[in-house]
Amino acid sequence: MSIKKKNALILVLGNILSFLRQRLGVFGPFSFKLVLGLAFGLASLLFFAKLSEDLLSNELLMFDQIATGVIRFYSSDQVTSAMKTVSSLGSPLTLIVVGIVVMIYTGLVRKHIWDTLLVPITLVGGIILNEALKLLFHRARPELPHLVKVTGLSFPSGHSMMSFIFYGLIICLLWLNFTHKFFRVLLTILLVILILAIGISRIYLGVHYPSDVLAGFAAGSFWLVACIFGLRGVRYYKAHQ
Repeated sequence: MSIKKKNALILVLGNILSFLRQRLGVFGPFSFKLVLGLAFGLASLLFFAKLSEDLLSNELLMFDQIATGVIRFYSSDQVTSAMKTVSSLGSPLTLIVVGIVVMIYTGLVRKHIWDTLLVPITLVGGIILNEALKLLFHRARPELPHLVKVTGLSFPSGHSMMSFIFYGLIICLLWLNFTHKFFRVLLTILLVILILAIGISRIYLGVHYPSDVLAGFAAGSFWLVACIFGLRGVRYYKAHQ
């Protein structure tokens, strides 16, 4: 993408954000956060587009080789065992179990039906999007020894994408449903570390390129922002009926 095109795109995005900043006033004090969220979602989309462009033009090879070498430099049986454990926290089974627990809490304890419905909507939508992107780019797995059993295609990383979506959603629900600031900040930090660790584990285990993981984070963040926008819109609508 040329510098002129990038500058023009930035200008257009700036105008869009300025327009939304004015129009989203109906959402009250949350409006500015919505604008920031939109900016983050658009930035994620642009980053994913850049990674996709580099993948199609075969420009990711050196980055992937260097990053993989750095991550796998300190290989050992203990590290491998730890990485397998971390990776399992982004597995479909783990996300389903934790998702059910979250739904029980938001549905039965907090009585927030839309928060509850958003969990399966976000997960199912993320899975469909991930599979569609994998089929679109059709990138094979790294030609490295796979330390865990895997099937399917590589770009973007499903574990990384779904972990970002799911644990990012938990962070959002945490800030919407709890008032204890220290608890919210602490859990947010822990979940962000977990998301990053899951991505790193997939590279260490030899089942994904680093660019797969970054693409998973980018696509996941875009979908997550879209879902949060929907939730906030429903909450506002219900509160002002």
